[in-house]
Amino acid sequence: MNHVITKIANNSGMKGSSDIYCIGNQALLKPPLLGLFCSVKCPGKIILQACDYMQELKKQGKTVLSGFDSPVEAECLNILLSGTQPVIYCPSKYIHEKTRFKPEIKKAVAENRLLITSPFPEKDNRISTRRSKQRNQFIAKIADEILILYAEPGGKTDKLFQTIQSWGKPVYSFDPRLIELGALRIIMNDDLKTSGCTDMTGHVVRSI
Repeated sequence: MNHVITKIANNSGMKGSSDIYCIGNQALLKPPLLGLFCSVKCPGKIILQACDYMQELKKQGKTVLSGFDSPVEAECLNILLSGTQPVIYCPSKYIHEKTRFKPEIKKAVAENRLLITSPFPEKDNRISTRRSKQRNQFIAKIADEILILYAEPGGKTDKLFQTIQSWGKPVYSFDPRLIELGALRIIMNDDLKTSGCTDMTGHVVRSI
């Protein structure tokens, strides 16, 4: 079965791309959007925190936007799809009518709670390191808030964190190093003894 591809204007400021290609419910692009990132290598403690947080987040109703490429990001997608959470999946290549997706993704698209979107034109039909970087910048640009679960020091996600910081956009994290650099720490509902302010998904957060 072929997918229906729609095209809308790309207002993210991404160079070389004037359009966004979409499969699914375009209404999910309305704010607020939460951009999700995590490095490929991630400490076990943060993986457990991330999975617990996704279980809470999937009940909140805020749209989560990601490429869902790294192992932790992929597991976050699995958790989010098990609930009713709206999700935007952004591959790092062009999407076409016959692109194959997992059954869970196709089911969520049919339920109008998942949008597949890509800023890449038809000629960019292969995944590459350059396109993954461009895709992540695109996600960071259109998201209202950013959740970086963990960034390996000196890695691509770490450099993206620095770029987002320069924009003045709020970044949330479980990563102690990023928190020291100015990210907001997420306090889980089990730890509400910590003072702070309610923000983002209703959890208490504070700047360290």
